[in-house]
Amino acid sequence: KIGVIENHIRKDLSFSWLVDLTSICQLIYKKFNWGKNYRALVEKCEMLEMRMRNLKTFSTTRFPNSVRAVFDTLIDDFPAVVKCLEDIADSEDNGSEARNRADNAKGILRKICSRRFVLKLSST
Repeated sequence: KIGVIENHIRKDLSFSWLVDLTSICQLIYKKFNWGKNYRALVEKCEMLEMRMRNLKTFSTTRFPNSVRAVFDTLIDDFPAVVKCLEDIADSEDNGSEARNRADNAKGILRKICSRRFVLKLSST
């Protein structure tokens, strides 16, 4: 039943903010799920003396619980995520791939470093 309700909510224009929020969270999860960026996130958490909670992805079968977990872990890891994205954006590496990574990080930073995003994330 929850899945049916969730599908209706996603189609309701008054909840487009929630769809946008979940999309941004997915972008961040994909960016830091594994590899070099994941290691950088672990190092940032250690540097900031934070306990890393590991970003989570959404479950299509347990949407409400999944969303809450995704938002909670992003809130906890938010300072380290921002610092990592800033490092990627400020990278002086040359080459088109490095520029694409930097541009992508800048785009994510523009989306998440706003009062509106933080308020939406913390109020869910």
